[in-house]
Amino acid sequence: MKITIRKISFLMFASMAIGSFSGCSPDETGSGNSLVETTPDASFTITNPSANHYSFQAADLQAISHKWNFDDGVPPSIGSDREDVFFPDADTYIITHTAGGIGGKTASISQQIVVTTPDPVSGNLLLGGKFKTQADIDKWTIVNISAADASVTLTPGTNGSFGSATFIGDNYQQKGIYQKVTLQGGKEYNVDMVVKSDAGISYTWFEIYILNEQPMDNHDYGGDKILRLSSWDCGNNVPSPFNGTLSSLNCENDSGTATKKGIVKVETTGDYYFLIKSGGDTNSVISATNISLRGKAN
Repeated sequence: MKITIRKISFLMFASMAIGSFSGCSPDETGSGNSLVETTPDASFTITNPSANHYSFQAADLQAISHKWNFDDGVPPSIGSDREDVFFPDADTYIITHTAGGIGGKTASISQQIVVTTPDPVSGNLLLGGKFKTQADIDKWTIVNISAADASVTLTPGTNGSFGSATFIGDNYQQKGIYQKVTLQGGKEYNVDMVVKSDAGISYTWFEIYILNEQPMDNHDYGGDKILRLSSWDCGNNVPSPFNGTLSSLNCENDSGTATKKGIVKVETTGDYYFLIKSGGDTNSVISATNISLRGKAN
């Protein structure tokens, strides 16, 4: 409520002000200021207007905030009462909506959707990128770029939750994981994943490559990086700690294979190897999940 005070005497103003301040606090609910603490309705409807596209509409349009979790490994974020989302991969997704009301009250409701068919253009070419099961983990191969010190651990999720690949660098040594993919010459592909570090990183690197040859133990790999985190070069781009998409934290935009941020294009159709490598000094820890390589829609 907006209050306008017109010209009155100083004594009257002072008297009114003292009475006002001692009477109640305008920010408290239920104190005569018309603010009533309410529990919002978190329910929402789901429509499927076209293949792989879903719309989520909150029922309570009077809620003061709407937070959505689309089961993509990214922490829930504040959105609007209606969200339109593209799900390019066949999978079961748990959608959670948290509505916020007056006085800080919140309520959450989850619903499930089942996407039965991957999008023909943007479906994920990588298998097991969410590490939900041991079968997912078996799609990846660990490469011992360094003989010792560094490590990478692949951990499956539980009850359908995401698992992860956790890279730990030590003594400036590194490890990697890779998977073979077939790419079309001249076609652009998007690369991304969710990366997390509870303590942040220092003296650490985390890099993504597309290679022509199968990675081998005791061999390092460089060249055009598609995406990268580096405690030397990324600067303030990488908060401490962090949990988000690699494309949003990336500080690499090499020419050549990596034509743009997170986009790769090869000249010749054939088999290639998608490689993640990471390393660093003591306690450089980065976990990755929801790893994807997708055809770029025109």
